[in-house]
Amino acid sequence: MAIQNNQLTAASCILEYITKYQNNYVSSYLFEQNLITLMEKSVPLTDLLNSDVFVYQFDFDEWPSTHQD
Repeated sequence: MAIQNNQLTAASCILEYITKYQNNYVSSYLFEQNLITLMEKSVPLTDLLNSDVFVYQFDFDEWPSTHQD
């Protein structure tokens, strides 16, 4: 809603809070539809893209961790 209403300062504060306190893949749903709009409105996304919000690590025992190829 903040992005739709051009409240870019509020959107930046929300991004800062999420990357600082909720740095987890679970929060990625908040940005899946709005990432392009945030880029178009020049909201700083460096901290978001360097965080763990869009990173999901899965553990699958049968998948080798390293491969010679």
